[in-house]
Amino acid sequence: MKKFSCLVLCIVILSLSFIFCAVPVSAVTYIETITLNTNAVKSLNPGDTVKYYFTASSSGLYAVETTGTTDTYATVTAYDKNNVLQTYADDDSGVGDNFNIGFYQKQNTVAVITVNHHGSSSGMFTIHVHRQKANVYTYDYSGSSYPSLNTYSHASTPVNICTDAGYFSTNYKDKEYNFFKSYISPTNESNTNAEVFMFSGHGSAGYAYPLGSRVISYLDLQSINGFKMPNTKIALWNSCYSAFYPSGTTPPDPGSGYYLGSLIQASHWSGARSVIGWTDEIFSNDVKNWTDEFFQELDDGQTVLNAALSAGHNFLLPDNSCVSKWNLIGSTSTVLTQPQVNIKGNNFENEVVNKDDFLDDLREYDYTTFEFENGVTRYYKTVNGILTNDYYDVYGDIILKSDETISASDISQIEALCLSINYAYKAVSNESITINGELYSNLISENEVMMSVKKDNNIKIVDFLTSIYENEDGFHEKQVNCRDLITGEILGYEQLIN
Repeated sequence: MKKFSCLVLCIVILSLSFIFCAVPVSAVTYIETITLNTNAVKSLNPGDTVKYYFTASSSGLYAVETTGTTDTYATVTAYDKNNVLQTYADDDSGVGDNFNIGFYQKQNTVAVITVNHHGSSSGMFTIHVHRQKANVYTYDYSGSSYPSLNTYSHASTPVNICTDAGYFSTNYKDKEYNFFKSYISPTNESNTNAEVFMFSGHGSAGYAYPLGSRVISYLDLQSINGFKMPNTKIALWNSCYSAFYPSGTTPPDPGSGYYLGSLIQASHWSGARSVIGWTDEIFSNDVKNWTDEFFQELDDGQTVLNAALSAGHNFLLPDNSCVSKWNLIGSTSTVLTQPQVNIKGNNFENEVVNKDDFLDDLREYDYTTFEFENGVTRYYKTVNGILTNDYYDVYGDIILKSDETISASDISQIEALCLSINYAYKAVSNESITINGELYSNLISENEVMMSVKKDNNIKIVDFLTSIYENEDGFHEKQVNCRDLITGEILGYEQLIN
């Protein structure tokens, strides 16, 4: 027993000796305060800790990060919107080996930011706290050198949803190039470096057109002194061909980092985590509807990929750019409603279809397939060669189903209606259209889709005619004319699809 007791005593002594030796005798915990949008510089020895106390003047999402060559890590404790104390932690989500933590904080409460650093020698860093921002840029091009276009209405849903989620949200109207390039003191970040960034206006492959004489180029996003986006979670370039490479550039070698000719590639290269743009020309009303649905899905906790798929799924016609021409690069799992970076979102609940049910439908009914360049495949249930508004969108393992279902009895009704189709009632293009006071008089293309549309339990056979017009400056707009092929009634496109 004595030998056993001595052995235990020796183990305890050795263990205590190890514990005491593991912590530097000189370790210090510093207590300091930090205010919003100020830089604080600190040097820590190995084992030292600094606790920063930060008081929020308004409720919302915040971010704290360090910069410098020191490898930092930290925790943040703060009261969320439900007055529950939450703890957030991070090591390397910032630039290099720095931490970057997003957190929600209630007004007039105090957050505690505890900072340590890895390493065996002293290290210096700069720390700052800022509000997480949503910057939405819209334009009224009336009276400018560009065709008349007003995208002010594109901002309402994104701004309201981002504000409710806790972002400091701003709709910037009619800003010129220099505003994007201007830097915010004291962090020297450009106005593009918001957690949520959206540009809605004119553009072309590799370029976006703010007002003024200078355009935003993909090179601006690549240059050392350009528009950096390291804090950006989601960037949305709502301009024509924003995901397309300009003439004379080369699509990037994934390992090179050069010739990133599209705006979305250049944005991702400059730090944005998830970036969406368009590989074709887009039209204002369509893009507004797509953007509204996209942000509503984000507000429900969907990932950026699921939100984009759901937004495109709501467009009925296969030739609509909002179905097939959006392109996402970077993280597919970014979530708007969480303060942290790259947090995975909720899965679809009501919209995702069991794969077996989808395959059973493919075996039982006729379908017409459209494969889109963004990876989406659409399957339209088809009766007598006529598409219906009962369709699936498939992207990898994600399967979405339209709201309407064409039943066996509906199929019989459609087959009977087909016998009464009068092709003299086909839709006809207008000679010209006027959009926002701008005349588009040159009809350059037409695309016709005949479809059986079930709405409010009524079924119509509809001829959809999408017409693209050009104005004297070479810019395009579109109009969709619809007509009932049984009765000859002229129908409203928005009424049919909503």
